[in-house]
Amino acid sequence: MRKREHFSFLDGYKLALLISPRSPFFEDVAVSDFPKITPFDEEPGSHIFFQTEKQTEEYQRKIKGVALRSYDFHMIVGENLGFPKRSVEYFAKMRALEDKIGYYPEDERLNGLGIIWAGFFFASHLDYAEQEAKWLFDTYQHEKAIGLPLYIWTKESSYKAVREQKEMATA
Repeated sequence: MRKREHFSFLDGYKLALLISPRSPFFEDVAVSDFPKITPFDEEPGSHIFFQTEKQTEEYQRKIKGVALRSYDFHMIVGENLGFPKRSVEYFAKMRALEDKIGYYPEDERLNGLGIIWAGFFFASHLDYAEQEAKWLFDTYQHEKAIGLPLYIWTKESSYKAVREQKEMATA
């Protein structure tokens, strides 16, 4: 079973969490004393929660003056959410291209995928999947994350457990 991102945040290893009041798990996080910024974007009521006040201040310093939905915006948000840098760069590049051409990029349609593990869910590229999974396993050595299955989402596969963490570590 997939671990929800709010649980990884509450467990302390996901450094930031984007969540909307429409989420059935919003109250689980909202009742806490975690620092937050709201609205996060143009959606009223959107929130980004952080583990510490220092992280919140650093995020605000970096994001100040950055255009919403710009390449830099997506880079800052993705890195603060704890996603692998290469995947964040790919996502930001695809969003910038989509804004420029006015439709979903062909490269992303053909090569894009979703990686889901231990409360992290992010877009990536087919060529990066194995390296990004290894990066996750190496970076998030938390007792409540270790051993959870990794899922890859594509248009063809939907959610499919591809390998256990132990198998990835020895690959």
